[in-house]
Amino acid sequence: MSHLLRLTMVRWGAGMGQFRTILCVAVAVMPSGAGLAKPPVDAPPRYRLTRLPMETATVLNDRGQVAGHNWSGEGILYTPGKKPRSLGHVPSHPPGRAGLVPEYLSNDGAVYGYSTWVTSGAITSGETVHFRWNKNKMMETDSECSPSRFRNRRGEYAYTAARGEFERQPDDSVRYDEWMAVLQHGDGTKTELGTLGGKSSHVNAINADGKIVGWSEVQAGSGRGFLYSGGTMRPLSLVPGTPDLPSIGTTANAINDLGEIVGHQTARDAKKVHQIAVLWDRDGKAHDLNTLVTPPLRTSRSLYAAVAINARGQIIGQGSDGAFLLTPVPPKRAKKRP
Repeated sequence: MSHLLRLTMVRWGAGMGQFRTILCVAVAVMPSGAGLAKPPVDAPPRYRLTRLPMETATVLNDRGQVAGHNWSGEGILYTPGKKPRSLGHVPSHPPGRAGLVPEYLSNDGAVYGYSTWVTSGAITSGETVHFRWNKNKMMETDSECSPSRFRNRRGEYAYTAARGEFERQPDDSVRYDEWMAVLQHGDGTKTELGTLGGKSSHVNAINADGKIVGWSEVQAGSGRGFLYSGGTMRPLSLVPGTPDLPSIGTTANAINDLGEIVGHQTARDAKKVHQIAVLWDRDGKAHDLNTLVTPPLRTSRSLYAAVAINARGQIIGQGSDGAFLLTPVPPKRAKKRP
């Protein structure tokens, strides 16, 4: 099961009144982690860094393929050892006026996501059309037919529901002042996940075991990443050495089927915001990914957000040089004595 970053967009209304033929497709998903042994957790892995040929990486599958987009809205598929491929455009959105945002990448290389209008070189809100791209073929789909990191093979669906008061914005969208993370079980019943003390919580991913990660407000007014498991929401730890202050926040963006979580930690002061990419191992310990890259990063370079992790432990995210892929480096074996 692959996991990815959700770039949240809420669509209100039917959208320009256009009629479309909607095609639902079945997807064969390879078992996540098949044949993978669970390594010991006593030491974090080291990673080899690869710069990706796109400005924003959003999707990663278990084969190490990555999909994302440039600021122009062009969708890109990266396959290790091959030339990057452009995803083109959906039939109802002309090229140059709309941009693609990949949201899911299956292990057979099919890309799912949405297309929306591009304004002044940046992806903006507007009419949204969902798509499926596979082997140079682009087609429009219904979002309910598409696989997602918010659904698992047990039929569970994790999502964020709007609550509280709302305010209509100048662009006619609606902004709510409260949100709640919700789990819909396979039988259709629903469970609100609650919060860590604040008013709102948001879901970012669910894995095959039903473990959910995301972000919640806390009583102090800041936000913390959470892991929801066994009916309990727990805050994720801070990177060792970080003071536990209201100005320190974390977000969990993705979780793989081994229970490894990635996201970021943010520190704010009066002058600036400092953010680092973080890995939480299966024991819940937080690691600054900037310290795990080999060879070490130059002091002027940084990784500030990790957005997806696959069954092999590969991680994608954003850094000062753009999108990156981290691949675990096998530990060196001790030489046998003669």
